[in-house]
Amino acid sequence: MLIDEQRKELVDRYLNTEDPIREIISDLGIYPSLFYSVLREEGVEPRRKPGRSRVKAVSPQEVAEVYLGEPETPVEEIAESFGVSVALVYRRLAEAGVSKDEMRGSGRRPKPLPVDEIAEAYNAGARLCDLAEEYGMSYETVRRRLLEAGYGTRPPGHQEVDLPIDEIVSRYEGGEHLRQIAEDYPVSHETIRQRLINAGAEVRPRAAGNYSKD
Repeated sequence: MLIDEQRKELVDRYLNTEDPIREIISDLGIYPSLFYSVLREEGVEPRRKPGRSRVKAVSPQEVAEVYLGEPETPVEEIAESFGVSVALVYRRLAEAGVSKDEMRGSGRRPKPLPVDEIAEAYNAGARLCDLAEEYGMSYETVRRRLLEAGYGTRPPGHQEVDLPIDEIVSRYEGGEHLRQIAEDYPVSHETIRQRLINAGAEVRPRAAGNYSKD
């Protein structure tokens, strides 16, 4: 939060000097998001013609640090804070190794997805459509992130069957075979076996030469 004197300095330097925006931000020790927030609150119109003198001085690492560190700041404001074009911001981000998925579109960027956490839930039986809704993303985005991270996905249209896993574990640990349990549900014995593994149950090894029981 800026005190009144700092707000006055910010507005005065922005309107009455040719100081680069990035320099003003650095001197005040604030983020671009706060800088533009103050301008809006004070009714100050943003500069329409960003300067070109700082283009060569803007490093990929510097742009990436601001872009990734301030996920709520629109890319247009980041570009203006450096005195460069939006296109140059994206070019510097690519040079810094920022993925295309993270750079998709302008304005506010999507929050990062905890892919490992999603994969764990998916492998335990959660549906992609449910995970997409939970994390505020589209089905295709969640599926693509899993694939990019090296996780396999079930075929599109595959419907995950809801099973009473606690009951299944209890029956299995009580001595029933996988095929016996599967007969009571619309799934195969291999699905029952995988659900038991996902639930942390100790699955009995298959008997040599006999795959009809477990």
